[in-house]
Amino acid sequence: MFSEEESIWLNDADWFPRKREMMDRLAGGLESLRIAMASDPWIAAIAWPAGTDCSIGKLSRGENYQGQPWMLLDFPRKMSKEGISGFRTLFLWGHGITCILHLGGNGLDPFRSVLAQKGSLWMASTRLSVKVDPGTGNPWEYRLEQPDWEKNARWGDALRVNHWRIGCSTPLHPGTVWPVNGLEIYQQYSALLTGAG
Repeated sequence: MFSEEESIWLNDADWFPRKREMMDRLAGGLESLRIAMASDPWIAAIAWPAGTDCSIGKLSRGENYQGQPWMLLDFPRKMSKEGISGFRTLFLWGHGITCILHLGGNGLDPFRSVLAQKGSLWMASTRLSVKVDPGTGNPWEYRLEQPDWEKNARWGDALRVNHWRIGCSTPLHPGTVWPVNGLEIYQQYSALLTGAG
């Protein structure tokens, strides 16, 4: 009925406590990231749309996003029917952490011109390995392996599309330093949004 490997998993009573402990540590790391972002001058320089939460944020977790346990931090954040603006840090089990700049609707409006004018230059100069969803995909689909995420976006499209996302993935391994890695990625995104990048 079960393979040898599956039998080992089924009989491992320590797996769930270890998973819970790792997820709790991850939540602590994301909270540390939120605290670091809240006091970061690069992120504070962004002229977020009115109503954007730049102090509390939201930490969410679940067991079945694309079949995997997940956790995410939205900070800063504004999510409404009219618009989306902010940074989303997504952990998906087996896929590491993805740092996303997510703009849509009236949350994209204040940044359209800077994305169109500075995006290509920023993309060429950034040391990040990023992909862009230039408004073609499902705005709530976050796997960068999806075909809607491109390496070579047409940045001028930011003037006409309804959403724009930039994502950068970081694998988790013993040398991963959080929240430093995430903060550095969001500082790069901030440089783009303020026109400094």
